[in-house]
Amino acid sequence: MTPRIITDILRRDCGFRLDVPEGEGWQRLPCPYCHGDGARLPAVVRHDIGWFTCHRCGIKKSASYDLSPASRFKAVLRTAAYKAWRTFPGVLSLDEARSYANERLSVYADPDDGSCADSGALERWEKDAGSEDQLDRYVLQALNMDLIDYGRKLIGQVKHEVSASDAAQIVEHADTVHEQWRIIHLTELLDAKGYEDWTQMKTGGYLNDCPLLRAWKLDGMTQQEIADTLGWSLAKVERKIADEKAKVRKEFYGV
Repeated sequence: MTPRIITDILRRDCGFRLDVPEGEGWQRLPCPYCHGDGARLPAVVRHDIGWFTCHRCGIKKSASYDLSPASRFKAVLRTAAYKAWRTFPGVLSLDEARSYANERLSVYADPDDGSCADSGALERWEKDAGSEDQLDRYVLQALNMDLIDYGRKLIGQVKHEVSASDAAQIVEHADTVHEQWRIIHLTELLDAKGYEDWTQMKTGGYLNDCPLLRAWKLDGMTQQEIADTLGWSLAKVERKIADEKAKVRKEFYGV
């Protein structure tokens, strides 16, 4: 989606000379539908998600023609899912985190019929929020909490795989059982991570200073092939890769 698609939709409806503010995040503007104006402009537009809404007349427009909560909060969903995926590497995939976040958002958007504590939450947040940014924060906070709970449940299903000898090597500065297990888990995970994780690390720039990891995990070279190419001993390559893995673990996962 290009940044101007939502602009094109508004101009198609309201005139091709319509002035639509550019920029990141939510931008306020007079409503071109109800002509609402004033000190606090009633309409907002956000280009990266292709969304327009007016708080005075209630008109909503989507560049994708999808007015569902998943479309409105897709940037929030991406942020929450990405954070959860990095918090529970190897336990919660990025696709699974996105899917679960979408399920929870659907629950928030359901009518408050008393069947679930979170049903109707989105409607309550919309009434309480003073801005679209604040509404985003409400939804993000709820998704973060739900994804943390979900990730911990998944951890509970695989913790039995950690051996007693591994448990004896728990890092002393870890403050919680979850953090202790996470450090143990990552130590082995960085030797057997899925392709998606390494690609995300590369995209985020976390492998810029890790040429051996890039060659090993992304280019498919064996450690012996790397050693032969560089004219190093295999032991030196193994040490360098271990150093790069420690760097990635600290910078990408924070442990």
